[in-house]
Amino acid sequence: MNLQADPVRILLAALSHERIKAPIGPWLDSPDLAGWLLRNGKHYDWLTDKLPDGVRTGKTGHCYGEAQENALKCPRLIYCEGYAAADGEQYPVPHAWCLDRNRMFGVVDTVWRNRQSPNRIYFGVPFQKSLVRKFRDKPGRDMSLLLWSEEEWPIQSGKISELEWREA
Repeated sequence: MNLQADPVRILLAALSHERIKAPIGPWLDSPDLAGWLLRNGKHYDWLTDKLPDGVRTGKTGHCYGEAQENALKCPRLIYCEGYAAADGEQYPVPHAWCLDRNRMFGVVDTVWRNRQSPNRIYFGVPFQKSLVRKFRDKPGRDMSLLLWSEEEWPIQSGKISELEWREA
């Protein structure tokens, strides 16, 4: 994926394609997640690999748990989920990261760092800490809020209202 031309357009086109090409694993059973994200998400800028004070590099492959934990520990961070892409990747991948409320760092991604490409793009939705905390209180949680399927996809289905899940 060449993100240098028009990164947002390229990612949105890839997400539209993702609606047709079923993702692997548990995303396969979810409602039209890419379509839901296209309607509810937005583009976020990655500015630097530098991390805010008190935030450390996380374990690759654990983006959901790492981002949730960082958002709950650090008042200035907001938890986000969606898709991310970098130059050289064929498709965007499901991913979680934090946003810096002070906007000094833009996207704060502790697990997808030092990739070969400095060009990265993130598209997703921000979640309220209260919902992240409620979700994390369930046993064995190191996964996506958007994959919260045991309650019939409460976020995408509207069982949890946008006022309850979206961070302003």
